Amino acid sequence: TYRQVWNWQDSLTLMGHALKVDPNNWVANLNYGSALCNSSREDEAGPYLKKAVDARPNNFMPNVTYAQYLIDYKKTEEAAPYLLTAGHADPGNMIYLLQVGRFQALLGHHADAIKLFNYVLQPNHKPHMSIAELELANSYTALGRIDQAEVHLRRALAIDPNLSRAYYRLALIAAKRNQADEASA
Repeated sequence: TYRQVWNWQDSLTLMGHALKVDPNNWVANLNYGSALCNSSREDEAGPYLKKAVDARPNNFMPNVTYAQYLIDYKKTEEAAPYLLTAGHADPGNMIYLLQVGRFQALLGHHADAIKLFNYVLQPNHKPHMSIAELELANSYTALGRIDQAEVHLRRALAIDPNLSRAYYRLALIAAKRNQADEASA
């Protein structure tokens, strides 16, 4: 049945059924919260993700997932202890390093974030490369290095052509450039 889980098309329905059977199952809470985030229902995900952390306070995945959720909501102070716990559980994990980079960027430490994103972009870390490229572009944008940001956004799209956030950021860059062109005319 574990392998069949990945074949289901509707993760929310599947995890909802799992939670009806066992509302305290940390894996079901984690997966349901993640499915809510992936369905653009992030505002509903927090309690499920937190319940997974409470059930397994020293486990990597619930902590890094909840930290990611909090970082997405720019709640850096709340995210920090969960990120630290995840780091203690699995310090070399690429998901963890991506989240630390995002955390650094939110704090305005873009140079440190860029170092982490570049580390994640090493060839042996392929599963996370499109997100690392996207986050690297975000840090370069924050530093005003728009040309470099554009390069990384295009790399992200070459890896994952369905990465809508990269298209959105490219559109923002194009709009900025148009405004600059109009201002100089």
